Amino acid sequence: MDFVPNVFIERVTSILSLRTLDDVRRRKATLGRWFSAHRSNKALVLHIAFSDGKKYYGCQPAGRTSGRTFRLQEVLPFWDNATCYAILVSIRARLWKDFHPMSDNDFATLKKMISRQRLRIESVVKMISRQRHRIECVVVGEMEGLKDNVAEILEVCGGVDQLQIRSNRDIAPIAPTVKKLILDGGVYSLRMHQKSCPDWLLPTLTKQVQAGLLSYIYLELDENEVEVYESLIRMAVKHILEQEHGYYSLLYPTKYTHLLGQLQSALKYVSSEKTKQGQRSHYSHPGKESTVVCTRKESTVVCTSRSDNVSFTYEWRKHKP
Repeated sequence: MDFVPNVFIERVTSILSLRTLDDVRRRKATLGRWFSAHRSNKALVLHIAFSDGKKYYGCQPAGRTSGRTFRLQEVLPFWDNATCYAILVSIRARLWKDFHPMSDNDFATLKKMISRQRLRIESVVKMISRQRHRIECVVVGEMEGLKDNVAEILEVCGGVDQLQIRSNRDIAPIAPTVKKLILDGGVYSLRMHQKSCPDWLLPTLTKQVQAGLLSYIYLELDENEVEVYESLIRMAVKHILEQEHGYYSLLYPTKYTHLLGQLQSALKYVSSEKTKQGQRSHYSHPGKESTVVCTRKESTVVCTSRSDNVSFTYEWRKHKP
């Protein structure tokens, strides 16, 4: 017998949607695979917003930027971290038109579900019911008024592997939580849009890069943060010269080109080209199958409207792409 037995249907009727219940009763789903009958059997993007002391949420299938959003009542019964899970949590200070009000009980339930997603799926073989998923977390907008809630969510996101903070406000209120997430070794990709660099950030990033845990860094800071940019580029140059990996990519502001002298003299030049980002040069380690891409960013104009910000990007991989 591979269909779902009636005794099982009777026990789960109260938690199934009408659509799923109909599919199960018509034997469109088989025992052990009946979750596939539900439309929410997929990765979800969860948006959480705080406005005027109230909490709101929006829940969409991953990869969709518009269209119908799910209600929590539709998703929570199927959120089992294997067939239905949050792949991205976005924390916002502004509401979207499709956001829904959220009670304190709903918020507590969401935090509980998020906290269970600890481990990242590494291969199809490991995609079993008990496998837990890691989360990409994005913080957008004003920090003031959100700091307690943001820190609260970040603390339960023990499985964050991609962290983005897009706010020009001081992140000091949530700094301890952010620092802990990075130092715990779970974050492999970090994007920050900040006016200034916290004192703890540089040594933290350097430590994680050297440990082979942090493999992608994007920082957008005020162009007057000269010492920070110099330190970041020196860190990247030192890491590249260690010749431990197969692929490196460095994007830096033009004014810091002189800091790459040691790198350029130690590497084998391959080719160069002009791109939208700027002049891109390709190198390799002498005698090794490696790729080093250095891009000199010609313009200070970045993805935001602030023209006094410049960006730095460093990425490495164990093998060439």
